[in-house]
Amino acid sequence: MPYIGKSTTIGVRQRYMYTATASQTTFSGTDTQNLTLTYTDSNFVDVYLNGVLLKTGTDYTATSGTSVVLASGAVADDIVEIIVYDTFAVANFYNRTDSDSRYVNIDGDTMTGALAGTTGGSASPSFTFSGDTDTGIFRTAANTIGFTAGGTETVQIGSFGVAADTLTNKTASGGITIDAAGDITLDADGGDVIFKDGGSEKGRFTNNSGTFTIDANTNLTFRGGVQTFDNADGSTEYMRLNSDGDLLLGSSTDAGYGPLQIGSTSTASTIAQFLSATDGVNTIHFGDATSGTARYRGYIQYNHNGDKLTFGTSASDTVIIDSSGRVTISQVGTDTTISGGQPGLQVTGSAFDGFLSAVRRDNGAFGSGLMLAKSRNTTADNFTIVQDSDTLGSILFIGDDGTDLDTYGALIFAKVNGTPAANDMPTDLIFSTNGGSASPTERMRILSGGGLTFNGDTATANALDDYEEGTYTPSLSISGSTSGISINASNGTYTKIGRLVVVTLRINLDSKGSNSGRITATLPFGCQNASVQHGAAAVYYLFNFSSLTDGNVGFAPETNLAQGALFHTSSGSDLTADTNINNNSQFAVTISYVTN
Repeated sequence: MPYIGKSTTIGVRQRYMYTATASQTTFSGTDTQNLTLTYTDSNFVDVYLNGVLLKTGTDYTATSGTSVVLASGAVADDIVEIIVYDTFAVANFYNRTDSDSRYVNIDGDTMTGALAGTTGGSASPSFTFSGDTDTGIFRTAANTIGFTAGGTETVQIGSFGVAADTLTNKTASGGITIDAAGDITLDADGGDVIFKDGGSEKGRFTNNSGTFTIDANTNLTFRGGVQTFDNADGSTEYMRLNSDGDLLLGSSTDAGYGPLQIGSTSTASTIAQFLSATDGVNTIHFGDATSGTARYRGYIQYNHNGDKLTFGTSASDTVIIDSSGRVTISQVGTDTTISGGQPGLQVTGSAFDGFLSAVRRDNGAFGSGLMLAKSRNTTADNFTIVQDSDTLGSILFIGDDGTDLDTYGALIFAKVNGTPAANDMPTDLIFSTNGGSASPTERMRILSGGGLTFNGDTATANALDDYEEGTYTPSLSISGSTSGISINASNGTYTKIGRLVVVTLRINLDSKGSNSGRITATLPFGCQNASVQHGAAAVYYLFNFSSLTDGNVGFAPETNLAQGALFHTSSGSDLTADTNINNNSQFAVTISYVTN
């Protein structure tokens, strides 16, 4: 039944139960039922101690809204019960009966039928708000609902989904958030997705004949830790821009050697490829400015017309590899007439620029070198033995004759001399010069077995195989004995060229001793063993030789011995100690002879 008249007060009760500890006076917070004590009016609070109602102001105080304080401390395990009452006023109301379905309660109810309205329009929507009759919801067409604000339709919802010309945030500082658990699709039906700032276009996603294109009016910037670019299903990563600003192509792991990394640790045969027309040019430039030749101070260039690879520095071609594999290092262009135009490596320049140098820096004993090699096999890392008379390598000296750079001035080359075998390569080294002809002539050869030959002579027997300069101390003997002989000074020098020996010796005696017989002095090398005379010389200095003079005393080497004897040049007989020399005799000799 409806109540008509003055509103009555109806209470809502909440009970809180606490078990006291010894001497506890304050009770607050969570009780034994896990309820937290709270009240709004102390006049609507009852407190019981072990079931006995306490008097407010005398037995307890309740003023904080969250606690009750006893005047005297409780005994352990006392039960304190606090009952809190909240109040409200009941207004006039109408209750429909359960059978009356014509009305809907304003405080909430369920409709059993459809709610129908007029079609309406953007200026007068079917469903509006009090005081704002041009804002609301209306039916725009079959199966389509329109939303209008201020008499203007802003959004449509139909079988097509949600349609709106413009989605605008209601506040100037806010944004628009699209939050979905699934995919978010932007479908322009052949049109572009355009990005603007203040009405000015900054970029767009373009549908270009089925190709997705990103168009940026100025700069296109990617921000964030890592950007990856994958294949259609995301199973393979093709490119990565990491948080350090390094661009990785074909790899997701940064090796840490620069901002651009191409390739990976896989066994892929091709790392990067640059394409052009069949007669075009591919160029990689290294610049240090934005204008002039500074834009390409350094470059790597491949010219498909002629198949030529060029390396440039200081905006000029410096290294060229042509289609035949020929390498040209130059600051003044390419000489194409050198030695038939086919040297494998060419260095061209001025002053010292044309030098070819090799420098080795380490703490070992070996320096840098130049290696010239020959094999009869045409495939790398395969081996076929060279043959007798093959040339292993050459060093050519060429001058400009006014026509080309193809005339030999001198030549050094290594030539196999004999039959090569494993770890055995008999080789002559040949030196040739040009004496005024079209080609050089052999002047000297170092034979494989040692020794020098000259002017094309290759006979081992004619080779110069020794050269030596030195000193020695000659000694004197009488009848083959040195007993009693005292020498004040003795010195000798020699030069040995092949088998020819030139000797100068001097001996000063203090005492000749008591021996008698022929007088001999030592030589640095033995004399040839033969029946012919192999050397002799006059003694150019004599002192105290019993009336003998320089002109009638000679010195002859003895066959197969490293000594020579003093003799009379007129008679050929040997000088003897008992008749020809004294204790302080002196002599000096220069002699040439052939060793054995």
